[in-house]
Amino acid sequence: RVQLNVAGFNPESIKTKVEGRKVIVEAKQEDRLPDGDFHTRELRKSYELPEHAGT
Repeated sequence: RVQLNVAGFNPESIKTKVEGRKVIVEAKQEDRLPDGDFHTRELRKSYELPEHAGT
């Protein structure tokens, strides 16, 4: 079980995928500030599963 703090990210922006024995969680959130600038947050975490996980 994995828990991540994804406060500030829209649920649609959070992606998970499996590559080989790795579970990868990625998210990107870009917000426009009142002065016209942008605020960007990115998250990428990967977790390697044990060799015989899920068998």
